[in-house]
Amino acid sequence: MTEEEQVVDLLSAMVKIPSVAAKEGQVADLIETFLAPELKAGLIKRERISYAPGRDNLVLTIGNPNAQRWLGVDGHMDVVDPGNVNKWQFPPFSAHVEDGKLYGRGATDMKSGLAAAVVAFKQAAHEKLDHGIQLMATVGEEVDNDGARQLSAAGYGDRLTGLLVAEPGNSNVDAAERGIIDYTLTAHGKAAHSSRPDLGANAIHGLFAFANAALTATAPLQAKEDPTLGHATHN
Repeated sequence: MTEEEQVVDLLSAMVKIPSVAAKEGQVADLIETFLAPELKAGLIKRERISYAPGRDNLVLTIGNPNAQRWLGVDGHMDVVDPGNVNKWQFPPFSAHVEDGKLYGRGATDMKSGLAAAVVAFKQAAHEKLDHGIQLMATVGEEVDNDGARQLSAAGYGDRLTGLLVAEPGNSNVDAAERGIIDYTLTAHGKAAHSSRPDLGANAIHGLFAFANAALTATAPLQAKEDPTLGHATHN
């Protein structure tokens, strides 16, 4: 079986698992089964880090354990909810193949990238490496990066000198990705009867004030243009 055929077979099996913020452990099981000969031979080291029942992150390593250089390879195992399945041309978890294309939820984002990374990782496990490679298959990326947050907090990224993320794109290898800062704002008001609104305070007015102030405060940041990443946005 060619490497391309291995990727398609592995991807097809992955897509058939409805891992919508759940069941990522089943995807991890598939990966481990695919890599079973290398795991049994000790060519690949394996860790399962539980996030929730049935939802395990999978961390695999190959190469020199004492290496100074480590390449991280990352892919998430969850997918977006398919929505109204009756609007799909083919059932979202059927992995239907037609005209050389595989259809299904997660076929692009990002089980295809993960499957390709796993097949390449399997091949690399048989090479003599002077560096290390750490493959991370994570849970919960589509909601709040739950798995990546968990692995980062546990120090799994500390030794990495580079990171390849197998997200879908334009067939190019992009050198960088913009970061993100999320925050939660709480505005306080005062309840009042609709007959005497003058005795209350509308919390929405505070949100309006903040939004205007934030636009002003972030304007200098948004005005900067990076040749690779473009400009920042505030949304």
